Amino acid sequence: MMILVLLGIGNIFRGDFGLFYQTVKTSALLQPTTDIIDTYVFRMLINTGDVGMAAAAGLYQSVLCFVTIVVVQRAGAQGAARIRALLSGEAEQMHRRTQAAQAAGS
Repeated sequence: MMILVLLGIGNIFRGDFGLFYQTVKTSALLQPTTDIIDTYVFRMLINTGDVGMAAAAGLYQSVLCFVTIVVVQRAGAQGAARIRALLSGEAEQMHRRTQAAQAAGS
């Protein structure tokens, strides 16, 4: 389950390039609203021909995605540890209550 959550979080930074490029193309009215990193990089690459800028934007997107996944994974691991601690504490309390009830009944 956690792996699916992490994969879903990773897809936040990946836009559907084909959808946004085909929908917007060069419409100045739609570009500010529907622009994603992928279409921005493509448009800048076509307009300026600066491959270094495109590579830097792709690297930035990948690093940001990686950091987000690591943060979510650590938060999930800490949350799971807290839940386990709560559940084990409740299980111990229930076990003690059961033993006390059995001792009182005997």
